[in-house]
Amino acid sequence: MDQIFRFKTSRGRDAISFNGYSYRLDRRSASGDLFWRCLKEGCRGRLQTDVEMSQPVVRGADHSHPSSVEDDMIRVAYTRMRERAAYETTPIPLIYQDEANRLASSEAASAMLPVLQSLDTALYRARRQCLPPLPDSRADIVVPESLRFTEAGESFVLLQLLNNDIIVFGSPADFDVVCVATHVYMDGNIDILEYLKEAGRIIADKMA
Repeated sequence: MDQIFRFKTSRGRDAISFNGYSYRLDRRSASGDLFWRCLKEGCRGRLQTDVEMSQPVVRGADHSHPSSVEDDMIRVAYTRMRERAAYETTPIPLIYQDEANRLASSEAASAMLPVLQSLDTALYRARRQCLPPLPDSRADIVVPESLRFTEAGESFVLLQLLNNDIIVFGSPADFDVVCVATHVYMDGNIDILEYLKEAGRIIADKMA
């Protein structure tokens, strides 16, 4: 079954694309079902979905116009955005820009692509699938095994004290650069001053 792609119209109304046709939200039933009207002026094409958009049912007369290739292109781009958001760590705005650039060959599709602000909620929701949950305290921090090493296989967690009071990230090669530096600058606020001092002492011991 074709996927439903949700977006906002230029007037900010809820809209969807399904099977090459675009619809705007027409009304909601008491049971929560959503009824959609074709965006094409004068077209009697209709679509009904549940709230989860999992059961689309075509209603009304046939569409009075052919399906849109641009709609299909945008749906593919959106699906690719969600997949990349779920399995990559590339910043969401860069993923959006990459996929927008793919549509540059079609002026119509580029113009129809919704702005990032109308898509980012779903993309960030997908992103949370590949990231560990935020810890409630330092003691709860657990660095997954997949994030403990660089792509070259070097350890990326150089130091992790009890209760995670101090965690030092970086490869051994990075630390070697720090150790031969004549000055080391640190940034922070008064609340973490003691931790910065301790990190400084660790670096100084290593340099010695």
